[in-house]
Amino acid sequence: MRWLPVLLLPSLLAAAPVDPVRQTWTHLTATTNQCPEVFDYFPGGGLRILYCHAKQDLAISQVAELAGVPIWVAGGPHGKATGLDLTNHREFGHYNPAFVTKIVGFALPAAKDTRFREQTQSTYDTVLQSRARIAWVAHERLAIDSRSRQTELEAYKANMKAAEPDPYFVERWYDYVETPDGNVAKTLVAWWLRRYMDGTEDEWVPVLRRTMELYDGAWLAQHERPREKPPQ
Repeated sequence: MRWLPVLLLPSLLAAAPVDPVRQTWTHLTATTNQCPEVFDYFPGGGLRILYCHAKQDLAISQVAELAGVPIWVAGGPHGKATGLDLTNHREFGHYNPAFVTKIVGFALPAAKDTRFREQTQSTYDTVLQSRARIAWVAHERLAIDSRSRQTELEAYKANMKAAEPDPYFVERWYDYVETPDGNVAKTLVAWWLRRYMDGTEDEWVPVLRRTMELYDGAWLAQHERPREKPPQ
């Protein structure tokens, strides 16, 4: 009987539940494109192709379940947890602020696990680093230049309301910020403008900052504006 635990070990390990978030972090570089209609730039490209790879291990429905709150507020083209409408030029998903504030808690295991951070540093460097840095630079430009931000917001809203929205409207932001990849930058400028529209920009900045603090701290320290000290 003393061998029973050893004999049962394989079945016990097989029955152990897989953490989809950790699985995604460790397996992301080996995933395949789950959106055959989308050209596969991976590991490069913007947020769309990243989603198309990540969903191999982490479905939208699982993300909502892990968060414990809806991802989007009511309305919009993908307000349900069943998938995304990536071709709508008139509407976009409005994030639920309560969801965004929970992201670090369930989607960044490295925040509480130094060893896991070390194990997944290569995933960040290969897949996420370029996107995160461009996202940071794009946000800084929009945050600092409020006049330009307002101009772009009004133009973006006007295009969505047009009789025939221009599906290539984001091309106007190809050179909006100085980055090594204008194709990714234009989509991230558009993404941040949508966050200004849905009111979650303030919630998303700490998510991006915390991710970069964990995996890209030296770069962030060189590019982050000094934070204002609270009045004494």
